[in-house]
Amino acid sequence: MSKKKPEETPEPVYVGPMASQSQRAVRETIESIVIAFILAFLFRTFEAEAFVIPTGSMAPTLHGMHKDLECPQCGTTYRVGASQESPDEAGRMRLPQGASPPKVEDGICPQCGYVRHDLAREPSYGGDRILVNKFAYQLAEPERWDVIVFRFPGDAKMNYIKRLIGLPNEIIEIFGGDIFTRPIDAAGGPLAIARKPHRKLRAMLQHVDDNHHIPKMLNDAGWPRRWQADPDNPAGELEEVLDEEPFRADGHDGVRLAQRWKAAGDHPDVPARIEFRHFFADQRNWDKAYRHVSAGREGLAWQPHEPISIGTISDFYSYNTGNLGRYESKDKHWVGDLAVSCDVDVAERQGKLTLVLEEGGYQFRAVFDFEKGAVALEIAGHDDLKRLLPFGDDRQGSTRPTAVNAVALTGKHKLMFANCDDKLYVWIDDKPVEFDGPTEYASLGNDESTPDDLVPAQIAMRGFKGSIDRIGLERDVYYIALRHNGEDEKVPPPIPVRRDDQGRPISAAFKTGPDQFFALGDNSPESKDGRIWNDEVPGTPHVVDRRLLIGKALFIYWPYGQLLPRLPLFERFKLIR
Repeated sequence: MSKKKPEETPEPVYVGPMASQSQRAVRETIESIVIAFILAFLFRTFEAEAFVIPTGSMAPTLHGMHKDLECPQCGTTYRVGASQESPDEAGRMRLPQGASPPKVEDGICPQCGYVRHDLAREPSYGGDRILVNKFAYQLAEPERWDVIVFRFPGDAKMNYIKRLIGLPNEIIEIFGGDIFTRPIDAAGGPLAIARKPHRKLRAMLQHVDDNHHIPKMLNDAGWPRRWQADPDNPAGELEEVLDEEPFRADGHDGVRLAQRWKAAGDHPDVPARIEFRHFFADQRNWDKAYRHVSAGREGLAWQPHEPISIGTISDFYSYNTGNLGRYESKDKHWVGDLAVSCDVDVAERQGKLTLVLEEGGYQFRAVFDFEKGAVALEIAGHDDLKRLLPFGDDRQGSTRPTAVNAVALTGKHKLMFANCDDKLYVWIDDKPVEFDGPTEYASLGNDESTPDDLVPAQIAMRGFKGSIDRIGLERDVYYIALRHNGEDEKVPPPIPVRRDDQGRPISAAFKTGPDQFFALGDNSPESKDGRIWNDEVPGTPHVVDRRLLIGKALFIYWPYGQLLPRLPLFERFKLIR
């Protein structure tokens, strides 16, 4: 993704009412004063330079030109890329002189799947403005997972921003959405999965579901809710509560449903479960619900016996849905690296609550014991869910790593559990939990989905008394394995390519030399990065030489490319991780 300095970049386009010349002058003056104040303050602390993000190859970490949207059905806030509307695109698309680039018209809500076709009337905003520390890598070595700014190896006049994936003198393999590496001098040795630190992982997780954003129209028409109680639960153990929540989206009032659960705690020896199924309504489903509800028909559009397809979780990016035809033509990939979270209010010092994640035939569990205040981790295969597997890359660790005195015995907590990069992570009230043994585990070979992945997350409890609220589900970034089409013949991959049962390549391998780095975009389906630079500019290497590094991306200091007339999203003023 190319990226230029603000003084070299045209002013971001605001698609809306034309401002008078005096209004524009006032706006530009205020904008300049605010930016100058921010920069002057920061420059006193460290040497930095400001950049504007023009495209979405790092979305959702960083936004290029985009449309900021609120779903009219569930109130979810999301963004759709609009880089194609940039004036710079007219030249790249070879449009006739005077012709304007096409407007972005479509967008899909990442929560409920509601499709909008009216986005041409919505304003488009310029990319995030960020600060880059130009001297970071004169003081310390670049680290894996840093977000870096560098000069494009194919044209040093262009600045790019990507995530640093490969370090010097490494073999890097992309497989199953994950990154594997080994030093070049370890000839013939195994590749090890690259694991993200706690903060990096939290920053890179992407939305799948929030059970406080259930669209009322779908629910009223009989569309199943994603989180449901297991029908085999003990009678009276779990009570589902649905609250109506009013919201306002794009100037219109709406109502959504917020789901919570009450647990009686009367059955300490019999588990009760809440299970997640990924029901994702497409355009056809929404049309059916609309016709049913608007006609005031009695009964349900979907009867309880009517089959409704359930999907596994994929590398869906709402940011990429601005051109539905192009988006729908691309392959989607199953994502098994997930994180589940919930708010709990523990009423009594009793019972256990377990957050459960599935991946490729294995079950991963975080067991919260509210009688002892401890948390334990478990892994089991579906061939025998009672037989626990050992942790550790050498399989020599405990079968049940534990953190004692990790959680208060009663009261309110936010619990979060992730299974990503062959490692289990737990946070309590947003703080990472340290265990008495390794939480990494050796590869289980679970790289393909199984029927168990149709229920990828559960919350199970025995004797737990309290409430469960605000259940969320997120996924990790999925890096797509691509290589330049003709590169294999000229520069063979450093290790053999893995192939599926039909002979199609499902991995891609690269090599870095001394003082060379390998970089990828977080928005893997749309990122022009080290995997395919040679497609863009023939002869371009897939690595970034150290001399091309500009610095480390530090901070989003303004989430829109213009300050007025609309205020930015203040939660996006943040450090870049």
